[in-house]
Amino acid sequence: MLIYILTFSLSLFNVYMANRHYKKKGLFYFFSFFAVAPLVLLASFRASNVGSDTSFYQIPFWRDALLSHGGLIDYIERHPNFEAGYLFVNYFISLLTDNIVYLFLVIYTLIILPVYKVAMRWRKSLSPFLFMTIYCLVCYNELLSTVRQGIAMSLSLLAFNYFLERKYYKYFSLSVMAYAFHTSALIPFVFPFVYKFVDKYKLEDCRLIYMSFSALFICILLNFDNILVFVINNNFLAEKFIEYTSKGNAFEGDLGLSNLIVKLMILAYIYFIMKLRGKSTFVDFFFLMAILDLAFSSLGIIINHLIRLSLYPRMMTCISLPFLFKNYPLYIRLGKIRYKLPFEFIFISLLLFYWYYVYIYGDFAATSDYKFNPEIF
Repeated sequence: MLIYILTFSLSLFNVYMANRHYKKKGLFYFFSFFAVAPLVLLASFRASNVGSDTSFYQIPFWRDALLSHGGLIDYIERHPNFEAGYLFVNYFISLLTDNIVYLFLVIYTLIILPVYKVAMRWRKSLSPFLFMTIYCLVCYNELLSTVRQGIAMSLSLLAFNYFLERKYYKYFSLSVMAYAFHTSALIPFVFPFVYKFVDKYKLEDCRLIYMSFSALFICILLNFDNILVFVINNNFLAEKFIEYTSKGNAFEGDLGLSNLIVKLMILAYIYFIMKLRGKSTFVDFFFLMAILDLAFSSLGIIINHLIRLSLYPRMMTCISLPFLFKNYPLYIRLGKIRYKLPFEFIFISLLLFYWYYVYIYGDFAATSDYKFNPEIF
């Protein structure tokens, strides 16, 4: 646990300093490097026992790339159930070195750097320090295991940012890249359209529409396995997606009591701001993302892989909470003095407990027992 705390602390200190010196480009890039580097290096220098997918496919696919003599196309064709983007990175790095550490350096730069870039691009609307703190506590350990989806998540988050900036070419390009690393990136691809819909039809004004959509969405999820089997049997999807019909128990680790409490508190907090401060497209959108996170995680009781789909709306928490903290502060009046309610402290404390209970004590994603890769020494 100590190695994570030290790494997070070093990274977050440099995030804070980079934000303070944003206008001094030399200092900004200096602190930015040391904000990103600790997170990348910790993930890259880990041993094979850290991360549940490390020994499952990351190491075997790397070794296969090293032994592949038939070229890139042959390597991709031998692994039809894995995305071409991830296989391309494996194969390309294997041409340059036989050390898997360099592969991880590239992969985790692709994961961490886009997230940091989003944090800084939102600096006028939120605290990058809180953004990255939430990212470390909610997402980082998870992404030590879900490498392909981790890249897709980061690229999708950056794509969403460009959509809001009306840079649609960059949004579409990054969305395609995200899909090339993990097909589940189709989920965040629709987030901008949800945002536009919410912007036009506010939750407060169109309750019946949203209730109807919610009922339809829940019905689809409850019958997700049957729908997926039908689609696969009719050759609309590859057979690899049959694993998404596997039954599961979301209360084993991922949606334990601590996770459920966190999700419900975030949902209640956003709802309270909605009712208190009136109509806001961002607040309505964040509320829907929180519901989607809870829905995907809860339905993991029925279908195991739906839990991983919750990572996309969950990552939006990195934006939603800091945004609400800064733009919608809540106060309490005691006599003639008005005090700001410390929701930042409350939620960061809650997420710290969540991180410890799920990833350290519960060892979800197999990251609690961190060891360095002996090959780096």
